[in-house]
Amino acid sequence: MRRFQIFKMTVGVVLLLLIAGCATKTAVTQTPKPEPSAPAVKVSTIQKIAFTEEENYTRIQIEGSEPIAPIL
Repeated sequence: MRRFQIFKMTVGVVLLLLIAGCATKTAVTQTPKPEPSAPAVKVSTIQKIAFTEEENYTRIQIEGSEPIAPIL
């Protein structure tokens, strides 16, 4: 019985030392890096949509007030 009490005390002291050793005085937080500003994009207004049906496909043509950049 006495050995078990010594074992419990030893484990308790070791755990307290581990917890105390892991504690830091300064906060461990990372500040988010500022994101680079996105390049300005001209907004295009859709002016016309046309459909052309062929035998094997349908072509859709969209016209805008500015050139429309493809989305990749």
